Amino acid sequence: MSDTIHDVIIIGGSYAGLSAAMQLGRARRKVLIIDEGLRRNRFASHSHGFITQDGTDPAIIAAEARAQVMRYSTVEWLAARAEAAARKGEAGPTTLLLNDAFEPNPDQLAGLAARDVIVERVGVKSIKGHADVLLADGRTISFSGLFALAPFEVATPILQQLGLDMERGPLVSTIKTDAMKQTSIPGVFSCGDAARPMASVALAVGDGSLAGVNAHRSLMFGATFQG
Repeated sequence: MSDTIHDVIIIGGSYAGLSAAMQLGRARRKVLIIDEGLRRNRFASHSHGFITQDGTDPAIIAAEARAQVMRYSTVEWLAARAEAAARKGEAGPTTLLLNDAFEPNPDQLAGLAARDVIVERVGVKSIKGHADVLLADGRTISFSGLFALAPFEVATPILQQLGLDMERGPLVSTIKTDAMKQTSIPGVFSCGDAARPMASVALAVGDGSLAGVNAHRSLMFGATFQG
């Protein structure tokens, strides 16, 4: 184990750690989960507020989550307590293929440069093989893997009717919210795909929980309440 190099090491194998490991396992990343077996809610007999699992023993939820995560062959589990950590080395190369979708602004370019990301402005002609990208100028760049993003739009006119502020992104415009999921209009909350550029059931559930809790708090303390 000590000689193994992992892409990601997760300290804490409870719900959040297992959720992170699942995303990484699906991406075929080599992951190590270090967990000493002390979940925060280990003394609770019932879990509430999590759709499909309301009233379930949290130990059962954690056990099933672990079983599902460990089906990914690149994920390992170490029953231990992590005592120290140190940074060593740099992360493998990344190329951003703009493909005429957008042009990064100066701040975005600076951020990409700080992470040693190569920005390729020549358009993509085709993709072949495992992850070989043929560019419009005739060059072929081979990658270990590719991630693609498709543009999408919020499918309701209600946000324009209410006059909600929007976050403008290169591929999508989403409803602008604060950390508590409240929009620019007091008493109006937004969650899920409408309020974040990354579509995910897991993230939508978390967003919905925040929105519901804080809608309740706004009813208690007033629509202008800020968490």
